[in-house]
Amino acid sequence: MKIAKHLFLGSLTTVILCVSCGKKQATAPGALPEPPQQIEVRDSVMLMDSILIDTAPLPDFAPLIFSVQLGIHPKQQNWVLYQYGTYMLYKNPLSEAELIKRSNNRLKAALVTPQTTVKKSTLAKGWIVSFGNTGIYNYVTKKQMGEGIKTNSQIIAQAEQNIILDQQHLKMIKINQQQ
Repeated sequence: MKIAKHLFLGSLTTVILCVSCGKKQATAPGALPEPPQQIEVRDSVMLMDSILIDTAPLPDFAPLIFSVQLGIHPKQQNWVLYQYGTYMLYKNPLSEAELIKRSNNRLKAALVTPQTTVKKSTLAKGWIVSFGNTGIYNYVTKKQMGEGIKTNSQIIAQAEQNIILDQQHLKMIKINQQQ
């Protein structure tokens, strides 16, 4: 049995039409074929959305990971990095599950402090923004800031925006643990 399906997206309800059954039946001249059946399927739009998201190309985080690694002392082996450049360092070794839990909780509770400092990365093209004694840092790329001379206030504003985005998405791109 052949069934052709056509998905009409645009509402939460998708209509599937069965176009032909493929049976070789003799029909009288002038007789109309049976109308296609309509079957109502709910939540198929969500399924299509998840398929589209899953097949979308992943962004390349390698340059960000490399730049952040350049700014972290090699003896500091326990740290996590989020997709918008926010990272946290840990002195003591922790399990991966514990690193994820603590980092997400710390990031969710992050507040901007007046003791924010900006350092030009000596090895990478960007700036490291430290938020006081919170243990939270953000790497701001030169690409994010564009051309020209940037003030510390502009760099801090970008770092704050990056932290807000990381708080909203909570997507870690690198977990580095002591070997």
